[in-house]
Amino acid sequence: MASDLTKQDLIDALRGLATKEDLLRFATKQDLLAIREEMATSFSSVREEMETSFSSVREEMEKNHGEVLQIINTLSSSTDAGFAHMHEVMATKEYVDKRITQSEHAIKDFVDRRASKIEDELSAPLRAVDEKDTALITHLGNKKVIAKPDVAAIVALSPFAAR
Repeated sequence: MASDLTKQDLIDALRGLATKEDLLRFATKQDLLAIREEMATSFSSVREEMETSFSSVREEMEKNHGEVLQIINTLSSSTDAGFAHMHEVMATKEYVDKRITQSEHAIKDFVDRRASKIEDELSAPLRAVDEKDTALITHLGNKKVIAKPDVAAIVALSPFAAR
């Protein structure tokens, strides 16, 4: 009866598709022991192949370990150098505050000088007009067109009058 079975029937039975009674009905104990031995040999060769593969992978990793560490060290050094350069060129809060204060002072000085210049430029023509007005008022007062107290009051209204 065991000889009527195909190899696939036995494999299916061993995979759990058959019960123990089915196995005993399909194959003899000797057939099952032979299959077991064949599978043990097959597993053993697969295991050896896997160990060989893992050994070669381990050796390759150990060989590349130093190179990987060297690359990491190079990257680390480059990063440190980049940060060092960044710290050299990076402005601190104190530096920025100092520069802002200096800029504010420079701007205030410029505005003050410019305002003074504009004031001088505007006051010269106004002073000339004021002098003309004062001369006219005084002349009219001398001619008795305007009373002397009125002359004094009008001249006192001048923005450039001595107070």
